[in-house]
Amino acid sequence: MINQRTQKEDKYYFYPTPSDTDIPFYIELAGITYPNINYHIDRRTNRLNAYVLEFVRSGRGYIECGSETYTVGEGDFYLLNKNSPHRYYADKENPYTKIWINAGGRLISALMAVYGITESTIVRHIDVGDLFDDIAFLLRKITSTNKSETYIAVASKICEILIRVFTKTETSQEKYSNTTAGRIKTYIDNGIHMNITLSDIEKHFFLDKSYIIQLFRREFGITPKQYILKKKCDAAKSLLSDPTISIKEITEMLNFSSTQHFSSVFKHRCGISPNEFRKNEKNI
Repeated sequence: MINQRTQKEDKYYFYPTPSDTDIPFYIELAGITYPNINYHIDRRTNRLNAYVLEFVRSGRGYIECGSETYTVGEGDFYLLNKNSPHRYYADKENPYTKIWINAGGRLISALMAVYGITESTIVRHIDVGDLFDDIAFLLRKITSTNKSETYIAVASKICEILIRVFTKTETSQEKYSNTTAGRIKTYIDNGIHMNITLSDIEKHFFLDKSYIIQLFRREFGITPKQYILKKKCDAAKSLLSDPTISIKEITEMLNFSSTQHFSSVFKHRCGISPNEFRKNEKNI
């Protein structure tokens, strides 16, 4: 890791090797950008094979994704998907201060799939600044001897960030937030990587199983069990599109009892096996 410090930016270079990009989590770059009216990053042609996670401390900036331009300011977080064309830059009158990390690996891909974050995302006024501070502190202390444990600690912080992002975007959807069925749905969504059962829901909400099924079906048109399997299969589709994640790893990430169980559920819901789905994705 090389640390470059200027008046306008603290930047940490990690130079991942091909072997690094095969591990579950790795860092390419990280840093803190200070107010600079000329700050400008353009990845519309030369795309980055990593996820960009940034938190705005103060000031204002702009993000261009596709044909859309978004304004970001103090307290905003944004995640730009890997290989997505984008451009972002500081406001000329009130340039932003922001803290950021560019990271990749199967772990982030899996977390995004599990939490349904499939596109580049902007979340307004979200409380993740403390987690970015923790990441910056960890990276300032990184050495060749503690690199692996530091990566694990940083990955854990990013996991917390994505959970907060997911929770914030879910609770902002007011349509269901004030109903019992909506709270059950959020409970399932937050634990889709776990083995949630109807009994777990019953214990958490102190409600009878038959009442839970009736309530949920009336609100969403399916039973909680059907919804759990649907969410797991949706996450599996995203994970299967990444050839570096094995079927066994997907089985474990989504808490299926075995690869056979996962394959059976996936085929029943999607009409084809996970391997067939992956082959079709590769040929698109």
